Amino acid sequence: MKLWYKNPAKQWNHALPVGNARLGAMIFGEVLNERIQLNEETIWAGRSRDVDNPQAFEKLEQVRRLLFEERTAEATAIAEAYLMGNPKDILPYEALGDLFIEFVHTEEIINYQRMLDLNTAIAEISYDHNNCKFRREIFSSSVNQVMVIRLTCDQPARISFTARLEREKDAICTAQEQDIFMIGQCDNGKGICFNAILRVIPEGGSVTTNSDNICVRDADAVTLYFVCNSNFRDESYDITCKKQLEQAVQLG
Repeated sequence: MKLWYKNPAKQWNHALPVGNARLGAMIFGEVLNERIQLNEETIWAGRSRDVDNPQAFEKLEQVRRLLFEERTAEATAIAEAYLMGNPKDILPYEALGDLFIEFVHTEEIINYQRMLDLNTAIAEISYDHNNCKFRREIFSSSVNQVMVIRLTCDQPARISFTARLEREKDAICTAQEQDIFMIGQCDNGKGICFNAILRVIPEGGSVTTNSDNICVRDADAVTLYFVCNSNFRDESYDITCKKQLEQAVQLG
């Protein structure tokens, strides 16, 4: 079964989802400036903290007694004051950031299609430009814990773009050789630490690196690999990131 559309997504809830239960994305499918919104399940605004109320145990018996006496309002008031966590606020989940891919197209786009295959969990964008058929395929592997973006064209030396990672706050993005790194810590330096890496591997063409982006010109095809990990469960998250990336690249 497939979901397919004739236009790019104009808002988040119309984008196509891919994911592996940990690392996910929403694919908007814009032709000239593709936006892929990125998620990693442990990225949130909070941090480890003890929210147990030290008075909870001693108040528990009083709450029970009031309930048996059918003094529900009093029991509720005491339960809310002493049995709840302290503080009571729940800090929000955060999106990891965005991957933007700006393509170089000068002619009219025709035969556009945006599709999600529900059997393979692969999202696909395809269109015709200047008598060439372009295709993007995106999936997130549960086995290898990596997101893969495959860019192809039925004519050689036609794929040109600039890729960059962005996050609104709490992260620095830098590019080096074929990699873009996003290194950050949530909650103004007090929360979850995370690393993300995007590797760009072209077939043919040329690659240039600027301070925070990678430019590919006149490639036959390109594969992009994206990994991300945090210290929520893994204190060696930065090493894990690099291992996952290298293993995925070796598989090709």
